Amino acid sequence: MKVRDAGRLQKGGIWNRTYNAKLMEGLKEKYIGKILYEKIKGKLMIFKGKPAILTVTYDGPEGRITASQSGAIVQAAQKQPIAEERVRKQMMRTGNSPYLFEHLQVVMDEECFLPMQSFNELRRGALEALQENSCRLIRENLTNPGKQEKTARRWKKWKQKNLPMTEARKESKAFCIDRTGRPV
Repeated sequence: MKVRDAGRLQKGGIWNRTYNAKLMEGLKEKYIGKILYEKIKGKLMIFKGKPAILTVTYDGPEGRITASQSGAIVQAAQKQPIAEERVRKQMMRTGNSPYLFEHLQVVMDEECFLPMQSFNELRRGALEALQENSCRLIRENLTNPGKQEKTARRWKKWKQKNLPMTEARKESKAFCIDRTGRPV
């Protein structure tokens, strides 16, 4: 490694890295210009003669946020029943919402029918309700000082658990240390 002003450096001293080109390039490729989605879990229940119900859950830094939406009444199939794969494919489309299904459980009767438009309305309503609940919880946390500290602690734990370490960051870990000599 070439250093411009080597006179101030001592052998065995701590060097702080200020820029890592490989890490920055990896971050640009992964995040810049791309839409980041929040991962959610969902459960769709479809039973004949009852309304279809979609429950979505988001485990974020504010805590667990849940929203449920009920839709049209499920009918008995007259010609062709809906297939679970088709329902799952339709429900996984989250469109312009900030959410993406990480897991979707579909519980349904055999020989039932519901138009695809009803599934779209159900999904749209549940995701909008989830977003409203999330915004409401964030507003509550911001206006209550006691909740701000709790949210900060939750955010730190959530970040450690849910934000993956990039390969470039893993490689740079060995080279980046703070002033106390601990890896950053």
